[in-house]
Amino acid sequence: MQNNDPIIKDLKDQILYNKHGKWKNLKKFHTAKRNLFVCNDVLIWYRPHDNKILPVVTKNFLISIIISYHNKSHEGSAKILNRLKKYFYYPSIEFITNETIASCYVCQTQKPHIGVDKPKLPNLTVEAENALDHCMADLTFLTKCNGYIGIFVIIDIASRRCFAVKIKNKTSSEVIKAFNKIISEQLLGFNIKTLRVDNGTEFTSNEFKDFCKSIGTKLTFGNAFSSRAGGKVERLNGVIKQLIK
Repeated sequence: MQNNDPIIKDLKDQILYNKHGKWKNLKKFHTAKRNLFVCNDVLIWYRPHDNKILPVVTKNFLISIIISYHNKSHEGSAKILNRLKKYFYYPSIEFITNETIASCYVCQTQKPHIGVDKPKLPNLTVEAENALDHCMADLTFLTKCNGYIGIFVIIDIASRRCFAVKIKNKTSSEVIKAFNKIISEQLLGFNIKTLRVDNGTEFTSNEFKDFCKSIGTKLTFGNAFSSRAGGKVERLNGVIKQLIK
């Protein structure tokens, strides 16, 4: 699992061969680097307060585990997070757990309110009345095959339809090429009105912003609508990873 993830592979190389160098593109692991080690070709993290050693997992693997745990009994994020922290390490494990579980449609529509004075938070999801009014996009990284490193995925909020195209790298130009292919071949020329993406450099670049502006697509970033709205596309990424195993 670890050897198939480019970020963890870079981490292992950094620790083994350039431990005191700059951790380029590995900022999320920077605060934990003193407790990261490679043992028998496995990247591990040492937790000092309880003297425990945990394997470092990939983001996609973590999401698939969260979905698997949650779908059994729809437990809350706190219980699942405590269970995850016993066996795995990932730097933003709390955020990903909250995002993924908060996107569960069953929990949002069927769980009762906590009490009269504690109603459910509004805007747990980004809503859209018509197809292509609002979509979410992300990159899913897979095992490199035939020159492709992953896929560019889009999910339509209203219809729940998903669209995907293979990508060879994560540059803005490659993402634009994939986006164009989805528009011409899968959306039959129709454009997306609003597209929500994360803060990856492939999306925040002027090149990608200018492209979206040229086709009339409004671009939004991060948690513009709800701090938990991004979980929908994260769950999609987890499902894709499970299907291709």
